[in-house]
Amino acid sequence: MLYTNGQYRVGGEGYLTAAAQPSALVLPTALADPSPRTGVTSLLGFCDLPSRQKAESLQPVETIGMMRVAAHNVGQRTYQLGVSRVLVADGTWLAYAVRNHQDPDAPGTVRGLQLITYEYGTTSEYGAAVGWAEQALDGLINSLRLSYQEGQPVTANLDIWPAVILEGVTPQVSVGVPGFAPLHWVNCTWMIDGVDYKPILAGTDITITNNLIRHGMRNQRGALGSEAAISRTAYAITPGPENLQVRHRFRDDLPAALRGTADWGTLTLRAEQPGTGAGRPFFQVAIDHNYLDVRGGDAANARTPQMWSTTNLAYAIELTAGLTG
Repeated sequence: MLYTNGQYRVGGEGYLTAAAQPSALVLPTALADPSPRTGVTSLLGFCDLPSRQKAESLQPVETIGMMRVAAHNVGQRTYQLGVSRVLVADGTWLAYAVRNHQDPDAPGTVRGLQLITYEYGTTSEYGAAVGWAEQALDGLINSLRLSYQEGQPVTANLDIWPAVILEGVTPQVSVGVPGFAPLHWVNCTWMIDGVDYKPILAGTDITITNNLIRHGMRNQRGALGSEAAISRTAYAITPGPENLQVRHRFRDDLPAALRGTADWGTLTLRAEQPGTGAGRPFFQVAIDHNYLDVRGGDAANARTPQMWSTTNLAYAIELTAGLTG
């Protein structure tokens, strides 16, 4: 008998939306799955449909008396989302990758890191059979990589750890695209102590890692094959130390003022929609305590530009997004 219910979809039919949570939805004491949320409608930006993974952590059982695996045990169930390409139009959702160090007990956060619901799937306007959706609840951003590259849009990659992913969610009908164009290199500045060094800058990569930790493992809830979605998941996910990696590429060697081991102070990368006046989207990265760690030059043949690069030790990063005032 030939299977007749196959559906064939492409990424352009999909969507990815988000909503900040006022509180956690999957508590350590939870015994049943939470209900899907409503109002998860904010667009992350121009992006790809996320990769998603549900791992059962199967453990093979080996024993004397048998020359092959005798059985398998299920282990901790984990969920993970990966958004490999976001063209940044509204940086609000990226700013949640940096925790609130001033008020780490703020509502809707875990140790200051914002809880977010993500919804993704294929919109139902392509047909009831084609449409599908899932919701990732209590999502925390494990890592964010921002890339400012010469002549390119500002891009971001996200690694997200949700507490649970709910399947069989009713897909949205139509989502569309953000109302603003992606922020671009042509609108960026690269400021240190009031000097814009963009004329020699060819690109900057910034990676924020929250080093999330899964604590414990719930009991199995339901029979194998029909378990609750929260079955065998961690009781809690919390952030570890916040790490920051910064790498720059230049078209000229650093000026003498930046070649030493002294603190560069605050480095500000800012991108605004072109124009003047209020109401234009902006995204700003401010990194404090920048120390030059490695400075080098790239090999160059007769036809290629000479390039330099630096790796910096930095900490205390702040991401802000919004509309110009």
